[in-house]
Amino acid sequence: MTDAAREMAAVMFTDVRGYSSLAQRDEALALRLLDLKRTLADPLIAEHHGRLVKSIGDALMVEFRSALAAVECATELQKRLHEHNQSVPEGQRLTIRIGVHLGDVVRKDGDLLGDTVNIAARVEPLAAPGGIAVTQAVYDQIRGKFPQPLLPLGGHKLKGIDGEVPLYAVSLPWLSAGGRTVSSIASPGFVARLKQHHMFRVASVYGTVAWVLILVANQVFPDIGLSREAVRYLIAALALGFPLALTAGWMFVPPSREDPATFGRWKRLRFRLGAVVSIFVIAFVTVSGAYLWRLSTHFTPAAVEAVGTTSIVVLPFDKLGLVPDEALAGVKTGIEGELGSLGTVKIIAAPVDAAGETPQALGRSTSATLLIRGSIHRPAPNADFTVSAELVSTSDGESLDKLTKEYSPRVPPADIAQEFASRVTGSVRFIGLFPDVLATGFDTTRSPEALSLLRRALLARRYTGARGPAELCRDALRVDPDFAQAHAYLAYFEAWSFDTDRGDLKGMADEIAAADRLAPGLPEARLAQAGYEFWAKQDPDAALKTIQSLGDSLPNNTDLYSLRGVILRTTGHPQQSLEAFLHAARLDPYLGYPIVNVGMLEYRLRRYEDAIRVLDTIVDRFPSWPQARFWRAQVSLGYRGDIKDLEDVIDGGSSRYWSSTDAPTVASARLELEHLEGQHAKVIAGLMSYPDECLQGTGWNSITDRVLCQDSYTAESQRLLGDDAGARRTAALHIDEVSREIGADKDKVDARLGVIRLALLEAFGGQPDDAVKTIAPLRAPLAQPPDRWTEFEAETSSDLAVVLAWSGQRRDAIALLSKSLEAPFGANAAIVAKDPVWRPLYSEPAFKALLASHGQALAYTK
Repeated sequence: MTDAAREMAAVMFTDVRGYSSLAQRDEALALRLLDLKRTLADPLIAEHHGRLVKSIGDALMVEFRSALAAVECATELQKRLHEHNQSVPEGQRLTIRIGVHLGDVVRKDGDLLGDTVNIAARVEPLAAPGGIAVTQAVYDQIRGKFPQPLLPLGGHKLKGIDGEVPLYAVSLPWLSAGGRTVSSIASPGFVARLKQHHMFRVASVYGTVAWVLILVANQVFPDIGLSREAVRYLIAALALGFPLALTAGWMFVPPSREDPATFGRWKRLRFRLGAVVSIFVIAFVTVSGAYLWRLSTHFTPAAVEAVGTTSIVVLPFDKLGLVPDEALAGVKTGIEGELGSLGTVKIIAAPVDAAGETPQALGRSTSATLLIRGSIHRPAPNADFTVSAELVSTSDGESLDKLTKEYSPRVPPADIAQEFASRVTGSVRFIGLFPDVLATGFDTTRSPEALSLLRRALLARRYTGARGPAELCRDALRVDPDFAQAHAYLAYFEAWSFDTDRGDLKGMADEIAAADRLAPGLPEARLAQAGYEFWAKQDPDAALKTIQSLGDSLPNNTDLYSLRGVILRTTGHPQQSLEAFLHAARLDPYLGYPIVNVGMLEYRLRRYEDAIRVLDTIVDRFPSWPQARFWRAQVSLGYRGDIKDLEDVIDGGSSRYWSSTDAPTVASARLELEHLEGQHAKVIAGLMSYPDECLQGTGWNSITDRVLCQDSYTAESQRLLGDDAGARRTAALHIDEVSREIGADKDKVDARLGVIRLALLEAFGGQPDDAVKTIAPLRAPLAQPPDRWTEFEAETSSDLAVVLAWSGQRRDAIALLSKSLEAPFGANAAIVAKDPVWRPLYSEPAFKALLASHGQALAYTK
């Protein structure tokens, strides 16, 4: 045994591919191939001055004094094996792998030991079948001396060796035979390059973090005020951020420094790519910030934004009957112009040959997501215009909404076009907003048909149609009985249209319970509960408490904010009510109810110029809506005491917008105008033919803001004419009847209106003591400050003051009227100055001083 010596040597390992399995199948063939290997290898080893250290089964360990000799020997051996394999059948071919490394070895008893041997043994399996793999040390020694190219394989982790070992493959020309190229064998592939820069680790970490963020956002976003749109944006941002994360990983996670070529190339490219990535990141953040800013921007009635992006093609409307060409073209142009004002809706020109195309075909040819088609029909020159439109999805041909509206032939075609365009635009906007109307975090339905029916139910509130919203909810429940939101909205719509004679209180409660059972905690069920408590149970305090418990769980639901507004208005919180209606109007400016209430509340709060601006917006958007023109004229009366606008709306040029100038709404307004003008005989004659027991309001109560029923109004007009005896007879005919009605309805709000009606009859009928006694319970709440009055108390305070004035208690009447003029929903000074019902106070200096303090003077002196 000799002492160990350390010296430099090149070590080559060879191994037969698949030898173990071959030995199990055909041991004789395996032995013959092993002999063949030794027969070919031994002369080559001797020729290149190598020494066979040992044979381990089918593997050979050979040492050479130079790396070049080792690689040349390995190359010649692979060449001879390739030539042999070309001359024998496939089953008798011999394929080996060769690995070579250069380094210090320890020579002991004829054997070689050390890391160099271990590395060479671990490099050999990484060679391609029939190929040669060498380490960086071998590469450095033979580069420029060896004729064949050496292709980098990248850094590899070898068992028992610290760090990564760069490897190279000897490019052997014959390996391209059979369709395999050298690069496909030796050069690192795409996956290998990803491994070099740890991209799989970066992708794994990023994917895990993104998945956790999405799960958390979907679970907690209702509690932190995050909208569904924002969650979708988060998901999109994470998806867009994935290539950014990979790029950042490539830039900042270096490959192995042991591979100078790969490391140098990475250092040169990463800063060039960094500039491009930086520009992309800045653009991404800018666009994202602008998008998030738009999400937080409130909509205003004058400047509307569409939710989502929609591309629309508007087909020419069909002409049916005697329709002027300007009306036909105007409707299509008006719809396109109004849709264009949404900002995010793309208008696509209709193809010339679109008439015979299906919605799906038009969608494919124009890239439109929505199709609008319709017709205008007028059977005779003086007949009404009937304008119809249908909104159709081009993806599946589904009809999303159908609109039909009749217009008087007196209405200008331009106004028809503008109003119908506003109606179509409102539907388009709602369809885009619909997914965000429903509460997030709760299952809806798996049936597209049921979901479509609920959408149509919510749309049906906008316009008069054959199908009511409650009926459409029932249709949705027939399709999917477990549709929780449909149960909730059915109860809400039933409460919304509640009638004490027909209302099914138990049915509403059952629908709410079903929604709660199917989706515990469903916000729409709480919304329905609030509507049930307010409209059906007439308990505004309970309804307001339920509304407040909803918090921000329905951030885009106009029903929530509209209901909150009407409850707050009723309970005496006009400013908070205005804010709720403003929010609802911003969410959907084309829905009339919220914006009308904004105008009404501005008027009731005596902000006349603001009210006029709001009503101008409504009239501009819906020019043929006569009530909007009427309300604007009423505001002008309350602001300046001018009745000319009202006369024009009722009987002048604007009367062309009323479907009938004899309709109860128009007739009642005409009676009030005659009353303000002192034409009391006409009022009495008109009341005799009036179709209803009490005059119809216009949505904002009456012009004079008083309770006006046929009997009490007749008695009032008789007193103003000086016919006291006639007033007593009228009162005597109706006092007992009204008293019975009050007794039968004593627990309802209508009973309070009946009490006021009875007191007015008694006051005008010459029973002052009875009148004062009758109103005593209603006067008691008015002792508190006017800003604490409810809507009903404020609206009826002027009636109670009238009763006191005609009952001889003038000082009390003036004191109560003074408070009413200060209260929201109270009396209006400009109208009081023109209303002859206050005649008993004309001689009172305090009454004149009260009007003067509000900038008004009496219109009459007797």
